Amino acid sequence: MKAVITAAGRGSRMSPSTRAIPKGLLPLFSNYNGKFSVVPIIQLIIDNLAVSGVDDICVVVGEKKDPLITYLLGGGNRLTFVQQDPPLGFADAVSKAKDFVKNDPFFVHADDGIAFSNKRNLLLAMWDKIKEGADAALLVRETPEAFRGGVVVGKKSGDHIDVDDALEKVSNPPSNWALTAVYAFSRKSMSYISAVRTGRTGEAELTDAISNMAKEGRVVAIELDNKNEFWLNVGNPESYHDALEISYNISARKLPSLERG
Repeated sequence: MKAVITAAGRGSRMSPSTRAIPKGLLPLFSNYNGKFSVVPIIQLIIDNLAVSGVDDICVVVGEKKDPLITYLLGGGNRLTFVQQDPPLGFADAVSKAKDFVKNDPFFVHADDGIAFSNKRNLLLAMWDKIKEGADAALLVRETPEAFRGGVVVGKKSGDHIDVDDALEKVSNPPSNWALTAVYAFSRKSMSYISAVRTGRTGEAELTDAISNMAKEGRVVAIELDNKNEFWLNVGNPESYHDALEISYNISARKLPSLERG
C-alpha cells in the first residue's frame, strides 16, 4: 500500500515556530512505543500508516525540507522524497507524487493533522471503501467552522456519506462536514488530481478534483464520531493548543497510543 504525505506548506499561521522547521516536526504527546513522550506529528502519521498496512511512502517537501529529511532518515524510515516549490496548492502537491503513485491506489495525508480513534482503524475503514469500488474515500468531521477549509455535500447512507460535491473555503458552506486532509484514492484518481489548475482561491485545490470525481464516479466519506474520535491539528495556534491538550489527556490516561488510531 502506498501513501503520499504533503509537507511542503510554509506554515505561516504557526510562525515564528515554523520559520526554520515545517509543521510536521511540531510535537504532540504520545505513548510512543509504550513510553510517555512528545513526538513530531509526522512520525505519528507515518506510524499510523504503517500499522494500517502502508509500506511505501512519498513525502512531498518544500523549502524547509532539510530538517524534515534529516529527522525522517535518522529514524530509519524507508521513504521517497519529491519537492514542491513554490507551494501552489494541495492538488499541486499531490500531483508531484504522480511518478511514485503510478497506477496504484493510495492514501493522501497532510503533515499537520492526525485522527485518533479508540474504537476502529479509520484508515482501514477508508481503504475498505476503495476496495468496494469508490473512487475516493474521505475523512470528515462535523463542525460549525467548516467554512475554514474544505467541505463536502452529500447524504448519509449506512456507515458512510455519499458525496455529491466538495468545496473549498466558502463563507456559507452548504454543510458542516469539514474535510480533515486524510484521503484514500483509487488507481484512477491521480488523473483527476494532476488535471486541477489554479482556481478561485489562488491555489490548485484537491477539492476540485474530488468534486469532479463525485460528478463522474463515486466518492464517499467516513465521519468521525465526535464523542470517541478526535481530529488533532497543528496548523494554527488555537488548534495546536487543543491538539496538545487532547493528546496529553489521551497519553496520560494510557489509552491506545495516537499512532495506533
